Amino acid sequence: MKKQPQVKKRRTDRPLLSLVMIVKDEEEYLPRCLLSARGLVDEAIVVDTGSSDRTVQIARRMGATVYHFPWNNDFSAARNYALAQAHGRWVLHLDADEEIDASSFSLIREIVTQAADSPVSYLIAVRNYRDLASREIDGILLQPRLFYRHPLVTYVRPIHEILTTSDLAVPLRTIARPDIAINHFGYIPEVVLARRKIERNLAAAQAALELDPEDPYSYYDMGRLQQALGNAEKALSLYMEAVRLAAPRSTSTTLLADSIASAALLQSRMGRQEAALQLATQGLKSVDSAYLWWTLASIELNGGQRDEAISHLREALKRVDERGEAAIGLSVTRRSLHLQIGQALQDKGEAEQAKEHFERAFNLGAQTPEIHFALGGLCANLGISEDAIAHLRAYLEKSASPLWRGIRDPDVHFHKPLAQTQAMACLLLNKVVADEDKEAALEWAERAILLDNGLLEAQVQKAKALASLKRPQEAYDLLYELLQKDLLKAAIWLEIAMLLRGEEEIEAALAVLAEAIGYVDNDPRIYQMMGSLLLTLRRYEDSTNAFQLALYHQGDVALEQVDAPATRGA
Repeated sequence: MKKQPQVKKRRTDRPLLSLVMIVKDEEEYLPRCLLSARGLVDEAIVVDTGSSDRTVQIARRMGATVYHFPWNNDFSAARNYALAQAHGRWVLHLDADEEIDASSFSLIREIVTQAADSPVSYLIAVRNYRDLASREIDGILLQPRLFYRHPLVTYVRPIHEILTTSDLAVPLRTIARPDIAINHFGYIPEVVLARRKIERNLAAAQAALELDPEDPYSYYDMGRLQQALGNAEKALSLYMEAVRLAAPRSTSTTLLADSIASAALLQSRMGRQEAALQLATQGLKSVDSAYLWWTLASIELNGGQRDEAISHLREALKRVDERGEAAIGLSVTRRSLHLQIGQALQDKGEAEQAKEHFERAFNLGAQTPEIHFALGGLCANLGISEDAIAHLRAYLEKSASPLWRGIRDPDVHFHKPLAQTQAMACLLLNKVVADEDKEAALEWAERAILLDNGLLEAQVQKAKALASLKRPQEAYDLLYELLQKDLLKAAIWLEIAMLLRGEEEIEAALAVLAEAIGYVDNDPRIYQMMGSLLLTLRRYEDSTNAFQLALYHQGDVALEQVDAPATRGA
């Protein structure tokens, strides 16, 4: 029989790195997982929670140190037990159906050679594979899998465990490293196995509840699992039971806040906006939680109450600043709060304040492509050209990089496909550099068109760039080609007229606008430009009529009667 390669337990030529795992009945996947870590880790700690197959024998044969932990329906307890057996200064957490990508070895070694004196974890790209043969990736998540083994670092929650610290005053710092990858094969096929996993965890939660029928944690965990299965009413009932049981317990304020928040957010998603607002508002009277302030703001944003939401997001941020980031709750950070406030302020048109919050977020965490795009757009609107160019270029470089492929910033929400957003970045760059570098402006417009051929504004900007480079015929040809495809686009008519005006062909520009009225007679910009052109020709009465029509179509002035001959003359 061929001898299995072993995972060496100790190395002295570099800092000690421990692989830490909890397993049960994983004989199919475990060999590949342990083999993937060979040559990287200095010891492999495998904690078995009750396997009935050959999992333990395989782990030992491959050089791992095996411990046994009686399964008690508490994932955090098992992980913390495994963590306590490790000797390494750094810990790598893998599940049996995963493997560490070989391309990440040198990057991990670079990290573990660093000294750390405070809790820190690295968010690693976990690639979920749809198909093992084709290695097709279904999605990528950033998860804290590599961390410094600080005495305060611990796992919490019996199900859906979270890596955090045991002291709220010493938060766990996270650093995003999407260039380090873990390959995950446990969701093949994704939907079937995902539901089985949820149902398995639901059984564990039910067992815990039978041991203690008054345990609010079990109701909360069961609520999350039922919500994941799509059972909204059942989930809501379980959350509310968790609220009822947690409310009298002074030691359960975090759980109380989480349960209220989950119930309120679910109600909002179910269209019960008033009930959601009432539950979150009442909940804040019981527990002054940063997470609940964030929940209330999220519900208000969902209902279009932007001003109230900004105020309440600031309340959440204030409490996080006072109590530390660990006090906020699930999936919400100081960074995400700054981003939400910035996005709400941007929607209000308060660009300078929005930029301030985006910059704070930028300095607090992962500098993702999306945050570069947001800052680039804000800087462009504020006329801060140098910063706009730097951020937009960084967005284009990162968004096209394989390191970020498939990864999306959970705190920055885009509603367009990647290519369209990249085209918008190119269009912004076109506008930023247009006055200083006309050749570059043309190049950015052409790049935008390549990315999104349907982006009319990019075509128009290309025509402007051609005109500025003294290539008016090419500009006219482009615009007339666009016009033939859609005669109802006022922007194209206007751009043609502006090009003619730039060539001092005023009468020709007026003729174009007069023709445009036959197709887009309700666009005030057409009449506004006609008025300006007529004014330069000293046709004052016709100019006045054109300006009146512009006001009429804007809805600012009600004109009972317009002189038809004057309009035709215009």
